[in-house]
Amino acid sequence: PPSRSEHRRRSGLPIVISAAVALLVLVVVALAFQDDPQDELADAPGTSPSPSASATPSEEPEDETPSSPPEPTQKELRDFVDSYLSLATTEPEQAFEMLTPAFQRQSTRYEEFWSTVSNPRLVQFDADTSALTVSYTYRYQRQGAGRQEDQVQLQLVATDDGYLIAGEA
Repeated sequence: PPSRSEHRRRSGLPIVISAAVALLVLVVVALAFQDDPQDELADAPGTSPSPSASATPSEEPEDETPSSPPEPTQKELRDFVDSYLSLATTEPEQAFEMLTPAFQRQSTRYEEFWSTVSNPRLVQFDADTSALTVSYTYRYQRQGAGRQEDQVQLQLVATDDGYLIAGEA
């Protein structure tokens, strides 16, 4: 029969093996979720992935370049303009956030103008979806001036959350 000290050594062996296997699994999982350094090189300006990471001409590159967002529809851009006009007349501070920072700096009398406008209604709308430009005519009531009508052309930029107004087109 095995001595007591041999029995203790053998009974501890499964625990050591289990711990080693668990550690190995953790290392494999951690490595699997780690970013590929080649991806970081591909994203850095002025660098390109090594030849081994590049797709051959017969292959379709899948993850090398970020996919561009799909081109917006006329309806999406019209909905953006509708919501912007409505928000500009009811919550000008929030609508101001729909401008790019550069256009915000140029719009020094923004709140002064929009605080006098009410009941905006689109009369005509057109958009160049590939250039992200919108052209529209809208009617509104202006405090002290009555019913007004303006034609507007805007340049938009796409963001992760939708669009921002970059300026007049």
